[in-house]
Amino acid sequence: MASSPRYVAVGAVIAGVSGYAVILVAARLLGPADYVGFSVFWAALYVLIGFLFGIQQEVTRALRDSRARAAPGTPVTTSAPHLPLVVVTVMLGVIAAGIAFATTPFWAPASLGERWLAFAVMLSVASVLAAVQFTITGTLGSLAAWRDFAAVVSVEGVTRVAVFLLAAWLIGGVEAMGWATVIAFAASWLWWLHPGAREQLLRPIGAPLSRTLARFGQAMIAAGASGILINGFPALLAALAADVDAARLGVLILLVTLTRAPLMVPLTAFASVLVAYFVDRRGTVGVLARPLGIVVIATLAATALAALVGPPLLPLVFGEQYASDALTVGALTAASGGLAALTVTGAAALAADRHTAYVVGWLVAISSSVALFAILPLEVEWRVVVALLAGPLLGTIPHLVVLRKQPGRL
Repeated sequence: MASSPRYVAVGAVIAGVSGYAVILVAARLLGPADYVGFSVFWAALYVLIGFLFGIQQEVTRALRDSRARAAPGTPVTTSAPHLPLVVVTVMLGVIAAGIAFATTPFWAPASLGERWLAFAVMLSVASVLAAVQFTITGTLGSLAAWRDFAAVVSVEGVTRVAVFLLAAWLIGGVEAMGWATVIAFAASWLWWLHPGAREQLLRPIGAPLSRTLARFGQAMIAAGASGILINGFPALLAALAADVDAARLGVLILLVTLTRAPLMVPLTAFASVLVAYFVDRRGTVGVLARPLGIVVIATLAATALAALVGPPLLPLVFGEQYASDALTVGALTAASGGLAALTVTGAAALAADRHTAYVVGWLVAISSSVALFAILPLEVEWRVVVALLAGPLLGTIPHLVVLRKQPGRL
């Protein structure tokens, strides 16, 4: 796995730059007030993708763990006929599509207006496309095929920004931009040509369907909770801070989106690397120390850099209406360290097959964040800072407790 950081880091950079490009185009074309509406759609899409991201995590864990438990040189086999892996994950994608379509009428009309039905269709299509993509990336991660893994992430990001820019130029409007975002998920299907990945995708699962679906379900719930905190917080802000001026709220949403990226974009890209890392080192005491130490150092560095360069760059890149001060930018960046720490401890809990604790940790984090934001008597910016820092840190407690109770593991 020595070369994995280099390949995955390159993919993370490309994906991050691509995401920034989409945000930049949308913010400059729409302005702060209208950007709130776009950000709600963007957040809803990536909350959904957050749930589906659990597929990648569980595929990596399950396939890697099954090979680790097998005798050297012994192929991974099943004792009874079961459904192929990709069939199971497509089923999950279809279920997610149905839930997305059925629930959209309850929240979308108020924020997206008459276009909500088109966005419901987009979310449904994205569910199936992303389910297959995350099955592919999870399989590549389990094989330690990090070059191909990084290529999938890179191609998806480049495809998204290219189609997005083309749609914004030729057609314009949020709907065209939405379809451009959705279509990009299909780019990963090229990796069906990867022989090792294709063999794993078509291999029957090695456990009863009920147990497999339960594990996938738990991984997806936890990933969905992380998606709400990482990608869906703008939508929560729009709902919980409805009394805040739209322009001020638009600036804050953009700041939250930008300041979490330096830590969360690479960590999300490295998610399968982390799971594989912890699966391979379950007998090593204190294996969390190094990843968490890196998170602390990276958080301090990102906070200092953001406070220094953020205030002059914001109006230069996005326009004068997006100006902010160094303290706010730095504090929001520091708050993302809580999410990063929770992501690391969650990966460790998942790798140890402690799915319930994995879910509980993320649910504690999101419920704590929402409660803190709702009850604290502070300015909206500082409520966001406290909620995004303290909530995730509270969520690490169930992970750490259950891992300490596992003798000889982590």
